Amino acid sequence: MEKTQERDFLLALSWLYRNRIRHLKQLLTYYGSAVEVWKHINETGMSEALQRAEKENAFIEKHNINVWNSQDNDYPKHLLNCTDAPLLLFSKGNVNPNKGKLVSVVGTRSCSDRGRETARQLVLDL
Repeated sequence: MEKTQERDFLLALSWLYRNRIRHLKQLLTYYGSAVEVWKHINETGMSEALQRAEKENAFIEKHNINVWNSQDNDYPKHLLNCTDAPLLLFSKGNVNPNKGKLVSVVGTRSCSDRGRETARQLVLDL
């Protein structure tokens, strides 16, 4: 299976199951991959989820964003011990999350101006 195909379906499934991530993780464990989950489900909004995944992939490619899922060798090993670990991680730059010490900033996609400025200042201070 192609890595980008797995990512495409994982992005779509993440949106489709955005309020049921635990259920999605169970499906991924049972079927073994996002591609296989996609083949076996029948959910409302699947077409829209694929369209959103395509747009997100275009953004990822355009901005050279790294994407890791929990099946990737580069996925942070310590996160694999967390039951609520994210299915996907995004980063910019040359990052090896399993080497050395890292600081991550995690937030929402729709943050306030104040929240955005606070996070920016925090990162600059670090």
